[in-house]
Amino acid sequence: MKKIIIVSIALMLTLVNINGYNLKGASNGILYVGGNGEGNYTRIQEAINDAEDGYTIYVYPKQYNENIVVNKSISLIGIEENGKKPIIHAKENKSAVLIERDGCTLKGFTIMSQEISVSQENPPSCEVHSDNNIIENNTFMYGVYAFYLYNSSHNQIKNNEFTKGYTAGICTRKCSHNIISYNTARGNMGEGFLFCGETDSTITQNIATENCCGMEIYSYSHNCTISFNHIYANQQYGMGASLSSNISILNNKIHNHVYGGLVLADSSYCNVSGNEIYLNQVGVKLQGSGTRYASLNNVITKNNIYSNYVGIYWELYCGNNYFTYNNLDNSVNAFFWDEIHIFDPGFPFHIYLNILYKNYWSDWNFKIPKPIKGIFTICFPRDYYNVLWFNFDWHPALEPYGNFTTKNLEKLFPSKIPALKNVKIPIPKDYKGNKDGFMFLLRKLFTMQSH
Repeated sequence: MKKIIIVSIALMLTLVNINGYNLKGASNGILYVGGNGEGNYTRIQEAINDAEDGYTIYVYPKQYNENIVVNKSISLIGIEENGKKPIIHAKENKSAVLIERDGCTLKGFTIMSQEISVSQENPPSCEVHSDNNIIENNTFMYGVYAFYLYNSSHNQIKNNEFTKGYTAGICTRKCSHNIISYNTARGNMGEGFLFCGETDSTITQNIATENCCGMEIYSYSHNCTISFNHIYANQQYGMGASLSSNISILNNKIHNHVYGGLVLADSSYCNVSGNEIYLNQVGVKLQGSGTRYASLNNVITKNNIYSNYVGIYWELYCGNNYFTYNNLDNSVNAFFWDEIHIFDPGFPFHIYLNILYKNYWSDWNFKIPKPIKGIFTICFPRDYYNVLWFNFDWHPALEPYGNFTTKNLEKLFPSKIPALKNVKIPIPKDYKGNKDGFMFLLRKLFTMQSH
């Protein structure tokens, strides 16, 4: 009888072990890492290895020196205690976290690549190569990108901070249908937000500051909406779209940039509307690289563009763009430069025209077309001539739209509105054959400091 009882007890213990209760306290698909709980894991990767799809792994705050690979559909949740989050610090020169499986959640961590000798060779602190994930309330630090999303769709990236990335804070490549919202990119050596080949995504309510450039979407991105972001005090440009199309740039606040607030380069069919763009060297800039890569058919409408040195500027291969219903109150409200090549087969003859209609100009209160001064370069095989040229807003508005008045702005920003009214562009009387002088003029135009 005693033998039967002993054998039964041994069998029960064996079954308990086989059924997984040796998995350090697994209960209802929940595992714990760190902390003082009996049977908690000491390493995050060990818990991931023992988990199954649908499991949740809670991680207590301390530093975990690991390179995590998430290859199951799980939730990895950091527990915050006394304001401290768990830290995942890359042990080797690999990403600290790599998510390969769809349907994962990563929440509540500080995730760090190796910060020694940060360069383009330094992997991202976190990489995601899958779909339908939630990345929330994390801090990502160091690496060529602090956070990298590759060939992924239908992800939610929200309430994160991206900092100290070498090329960018967050970079997405060949991604679509993502929602990137309420994030902050600060203190990155390149762009704060960098989107390459992004399609059908929403980028909203983010902050980019103290980066080299704030936010850029490029390389055949299309059908994206960039709205309600605050882009300010980056070292060079605020926001840019290049080699992209059908980008909606709506209701953003872009200010305090040395080179430019918003730049459209080789981009077409974009809608720029409802933005506040101020205290930049150039408010809105359009540019093209050639007949194959031009900025065409963009609509810039209903924006408040003020207290910049130059409000609107376009140059070379920019055509059929509509500037309508904007409020313009800058030192120089608009300026342009274009050129044509005569008898040069390498440059087909093109003349690009842009349309200005019913904008409010702070320096114009006449019921006649408002002239916009610019430069036109006529290039021959052995010579070129620079001539003063004009475009026109044929029906300028005589009153600003909405609540936009200098008096109201002075109430809102009493210490920030510079006295720009008397600053003028020095334009030589004769440009003929003086390309060096012309280039000097352009350099002077875009390097003069606001007064």
